[in-house]
Amino acid sequence: MEALGLYGFLLSRKQIEFSLEEIKNRSIDPLKSNLEILDELEQHHLIMKVSKALTWKVNRIKQV
Repeated sequence: MEALGLYGFLLSRKQIEFSLEEIKNRSIDPLKSNLEILDELEQHHLIMKVSKALTWKVNRIKQV
Protein backbone atom coordinates (compact mmCIF):
# COMPACT_ATOMS: atom_id res chain seq x y z
CA MET A 1 0.00 0.00 0.00
CA GLU A 2 1.48 3.35 -0.93
CA ALA A 3 1.51 6.33 1.44
CA LEU A 4 -1.22 8.34 -0.32
CA GLY A 5 -3.42 5.28 -0.68
CA LEU A 6 -3.07 4.47 3.01
CA TYR A 7 -3.76 8.07 4.04
CA GLY A 8 -6.83 8.15 1.79
CA PHE A 9 -8.07 4.92 3.35
CA LEU A 10 -7.55 6.30 6.86
CA LEU A 11 -9.41 9.51 6.00
CA SER A 12 -12.37 7.56 4.62
CA ARG A 13 -12.95 5.78 7.92
CA LYS A 14 -15.06 7.19 10.74
CA GLN A 15 -12.41 6.34 13.36
CA ILE A 16 -9.59 8.81 13.94
CA GLU A 17 -7.29 6.37 15.76
CA PHE A 18 -5.94 3.16 14.28
CA SER A 19 -3.48 0.44 15.17
CA LEU A 20 -0.78 -1.37 13.27
CA GLU A 21 -2.90 -4.51 13.57
CA GLU A 22 -5.69 -2.82 11.57
CA ILE A 23 -3.21 -1.89 8.84
CA LYS A 24 -1.78 -5.42 8.78
CA ASN A 25 -5.29 -6.83 8.32
CA ARG A 26 -6.00 -4.52 5.34
CA SER A 27 -2.65 -4.63 3.55
CA ILE A 28 -0.90 -7.38 1.62
CA ASP A 29 2.42 -5.53 1.98
CA PRO A 30 5.05 -6.79 4.42
CA LEU A 31 5.11 -5.35 7.94
CA LYS A 32 8.40 -3.53 7.31
CA SER A 33 6.91 -1.75 4.30
CA ASN A 34 3.82 -0.69 6.26
CA LEU A 35 5.99 0.66 9.09
CA GLU A 36 8.05 2.66 6.58
CA ILE A 37 4.87 4.13 5.09
CA LEU A 38 3.51 5.00 8.54
CA ASP A 39 6.85 6.65 9.36
CA GLU A 40 6.65 8.69 6.15
CA LEU A 41 3.11 9.83 6.95
CA GLU A 42 4.23 10.74 10.47
CA GLN A 43 7.18 12.78 9.14
CA HIS A 44 4.76 14.81 7.01
CA HIS A 45 2.47 15.33 10.04
CA LEU A 46 -0.40 13.46 8.38
CA ILE A 47 -0.59 11.03 11.30
CA MET A 48 0.65 11.18 14.88
CA LYS A 49 1.69 8.32 17.16
CA VAL A 50 -0.42 8.38 20.29
CA SER A 51 1.07 5.48 22.21
CA LYS A 52 3.99 3.12 22.30
CA ALA A 53 1.53 0.32 21.58
CA LEU A 54 1.69 1.19 17.87
CA THR A 55 -1.45 3.29 17.75
CA TRP A 56 -1.72 6.42 15.61
CA LYS A 57 -4.17 9.26 15.11
CA VAL A 58 -5.08 10.75 11.72
CA ASN A 59 -4.36 14.48 11.41
CA ARG A 60 -6.93 15.90 9.06
CA ILE A 61 -5.72 18.63 6.74
CA LYS A 62 -7.89 21.71 6.55
CA GLN A 63 -8.29 23.30 3.15
CA VAL A 64 -7.52 27.00 2.85
